[in-house]
Amino acid sequence: MVDLRIDFAGVEFPNPVVVAAGEPGLSGKHLEKCAKSGAGGLVTKTIRIQSGPEILSFIPRPRFWMVKSTGHTIGMMNVAGSSDIEPKKWVEDEIPIARKAGIPLIVSINAGSEIEHWTRLAKMMDEAGADMLELDFACLFTYAKWGLKVPLSHDPILAAEVVRAIKRCVSIPVMVKLPAEVLSLGEIAGTVEKAGADAVSAINTIRGFAGVNINTGIPYLPHLSGYSGPAIKPIALRSVIEVAKAVDIPVSGIGGLMNWEDAIEMMMVGASTVQVCTAILWKGVGVIGHIVKGIEKFLEEKGYTTPKEIVGKALEYVVPYGELEVHPLKANVNLGTCTGPRCGICASVCVYDAIRSRNGKIKVDLGKCKGCGLCLQLCPVGAIELRI
Repeated sequence: MVDLRIDFAGVEFPNPVVVAAGEPGLSGKHLEKCAKSGAGGLVTKTIRIQSGPEILSFIPRPRFWMVKSTGHTIGMMNVAGSSDIEPKKWVEDEIPIARKAGIPLIVSINAGSEIEHWTRLAKMMDEAGADMLELDFACLFTYAKWGLKVPLSHDPILAAEVVRAIKRCVSIPVMVKLPAEVLSLGEIAGTVEKAGADAVSAINTIRGFAGVNINTGIPYLPHLSGYSGPAIKPIALRSVIEVAKAVDIPVSGIGGLMNWEDAIEMMMVGASTVQVCTAILWKGVGVIGHIVKGIEKFLEEKGYTTPKEIVGKALEYVVPYGELEVHPLKANVNLGTCTGPRCGICASVCVYDAIRSRNGKIKVDLGKCKGCGLCLQLCPVGAIELRI
């Protein structure tokens, strides 16, 4: 029987699926709704020192734009911003509602460049009953508004000072959220670990632009925005790997998780918990339960008893580029499955001219084949494999 409970930075979660900071956690009632749908933990929408009216005036409309390619939705741009609820109201009204859910509550905070603001906000949330803090060092859009020359995640000295100051004034675990757009993600993760951070979460949305309506010449969103959704999963996986290899504290993986398979992948590269946001916005809160049940079923079918057994399972197979073993693999076509020249996709995409149509059949020139693997992934009938 599978026990989905997992210890994360000293806090026990009933399962590893956590609601990420964002619209699903914009209030106590929203968080409570996510908990009832099966979440193992909750992260509030990021809370700032500034008042509600000031925050509201800063957020553009519309907030979201779906990004499509060849008719398929591949991601979403957003500029949803921080919470429009003031810290005092979170403490008095929203956090008590969220705590009724009975699962770990992580409060996300951001206070810009003033360490005194960070500590004041952190103490407020600790005293209000938060089980953990998530320090949002990942915001890449408003740092200049707060008087920062670069985002906090790009300033290791200030980042460490903020972590140390908060650790001195709170009694609960502190997690630092980092973005992908850092020159050395492992290095900054190691810096906040040395400063006392109990965990690291990665990543935030990716800085991007929604695009332009070519018929009018007008941008879909008139500002740079955060990109989320399935298209950023490879970047999130890379980031979790870099962090997991650099620190000994637990990692919470975020970015592009749309189903339970994505969650399993994220855990296998080093995440002890996974955070979900865009999937909830696209599919509704019911997706949380589907992800949890999918993880449980997978673990049971594979003979695992706890999620901890798969955390970091794939890390040993991730090696630096210079240490890769090169195998003389070549494309091999199963002529019994291949539909031949009437398809011809493999021949048309082979940049090495190794695949051609001859006598009504697809042939591979092994002398030219580089074993790149593109043809087998594009073959619609699965007729190609790589062999030595």
